[in-house]
Amino acid sequence: MPLPPGPKQLPLIGNIHQVIGVLPHQSLASLAKKYGPLMHLQLGEVTLVVISSPDVAKEILKDQEHCFAQRPEITANEILSYANASLILDRIISNHEVKLRSNTATYSEDVVDVLLKQQQTSDLNFPITMNVIKDVIMSEVRAALKGKTRIKESDIQNLEYLKNIVKETLRLHPPGTLMPKEATEECTVRGYRMPRKAKVVFNLSVFGRDLEYWSDPESFKPERFEETSIDFRGGSFEYLPFGGWRRICPGINFALANIELPLAQLLYHFDWETADGKKPEELDMTESFGITSKRKNDLVLFPTIVIVATSEEGDVPGELD
Repeated sequence: MPLPPGPKQLPLIGNIHQVIGVLPHQSLASLAKKYGPLMHLQLGEVTLVVISSPDVAKEILKDQEHCFAQRPEITANEILSYANASLILDRIISNHEVKLRSNTATYSEDVVDVLLKQQQTSDLNFPITMNVIKDVIMSEVRAALKGKTRIKESDIQNLEYLKNIVKETLRLHPPGTLMPKEATEECTVRGYRMPRKAKVVFNLSVFGRDLEYWSDPESFKPERFEETSIDFRGGSFEYLPFGGWRRICPGINFALANIELPLAQLLYHFDWETADGKKPEELDMTESFGITSKRKNDLVLFPTIVIVATSEEGDVPGELD
C-alpha cells in the first residue's frame, strides 16, 4: 500500500529544502495545493504526513483516534524549523556511524559515509568536525460596561462581540499553526499507508481559510460567529485553534481568560491610535514561525486614557487591571 502523495525527494535531506524558511506552514499550504490534503514529506529520516483538510482531520482525530492519540517527542516546530535542523542531521549522522561500526559490506556508501571515514583517517590540514559534515548536508538548505470604573472577569460574559473578535483572530491566526501527532501503529487513511511512528502535522492555518467551510475567509469578520454552532471546543474540525476532539488543549479556559479580560480592559479604559497614522486595514499582519504564531513586527500604538480604573471593595490590594 503506497504512502500519501508528495513531492520528489533529494538524497539524504529528502524534502527539507522545500519546507524550511520563515513560514513553513505557508510552504506546506502551497505544496498541499499540488499534492492534496493528505501529503507525505521526508525530512531527513523523519517521515512526515501533512493534513490540510478538515475532513481528513476528522477521520484521523475522531474516527481513528486510537492510532493517533500520541504526541511526538519532537514538536512540529523542531521538525520544521531551520534553526533546529541539526536535530534531524544528528540522527542521520548517528545512524551512519552505527552502520560504519558494524563493518557491514552489503550497503552502498553515500557522502555522509565518506565524510565520516575521512574524519577518522584523514591527514587534512583542517579537521572534519560534525559541524562540517552538517554543513555539507545542509549546503542546499536554509460598550457593555458603561459606568463601571473597573472590569472584572464576571463582566466578560456579556461581551459577545469581543468574544467573536477573539474567535475570528484565532481562525485567521491560530496560536499553533502546526498541530503535531504521531502514529502509534501502522494504519490506513483514505487508501494510503501511515507508517508506525510517522509524524503527522495538521496545518491549522489552512483549516481556517478553507472556502468549503468559510465565506470570504481572508476577511476579518467577527460577526460570522453570531449565528453559528462553530466553536473552538474541538468538535468543529474546520476550526481547531486548541486542538480537536477529546485531545483538546486542557488549558483552553485559562488561555481564554488571559485573552478576553486584558483585551476588554485595554479597550474600555483607553482610546488607541496607530503610531504612524495607518488605518487598521493597512497594518502589517505578517507572522513569524515558532512554537506559537505571533506577529513578525511589533504593533506600536498610542493610548489615551478615557476611564480611570479605581479600586472597588473586595479587590485584592495591589491588583491591577
